Amino acid sequence: MQWAHYADKHKGICLGFDVTDNDFLIPVTYSSKRLSKEADKIINGSAINQELMLQLLTTKFYHWHYEKEHRGFIRLKDRDKDGFYYSGFSDKLMLKQIIVGSNSDITRANISKALGNNLNEVEIFKARSAFNSFRVVRNKNEALWT
Repeated sequence: MQWAHYADKHKGICLGFDVTDNDFLIPVTYSSKRLSKEADKIINGSAINQELMLQLLTTKFYHWHYEKEHRGFIRLKDRDKDGFYYSGFSDKLMLKQIIVGSNSDITRANISKALGNNLNEVEIFKARSAFNSFRVVRNKNEALWT
């Protein structure tokens, strides 16, 4: 389900991390009711506090409860030259796996270039739709991905 909802029709990638510092991970709360009163405070320009903002950022409709999602929040200070903010990997947030979507144009060379010296520390593979179910599984035929 995650691939269908979040990965642009299987064109994206999924990053798997080992997280050794859970202080920045917050479990999502699943609710059958909208936080409309709380959201109205933002829309109407009322002052909001960090606790309210966190509640808004970590609440999803109950239908999504099967995800058992956690969200990570990291303070970002400086913009990169492309105008975006990034957080580097560290011993607290270690990239361990890259799963490339079945419809992705990303090549092994693209990933190798992006990872540089960290290439051997990360498990990398291409996914595919399962033959007899609706699952997404590892494509074991490595020759099908350049």
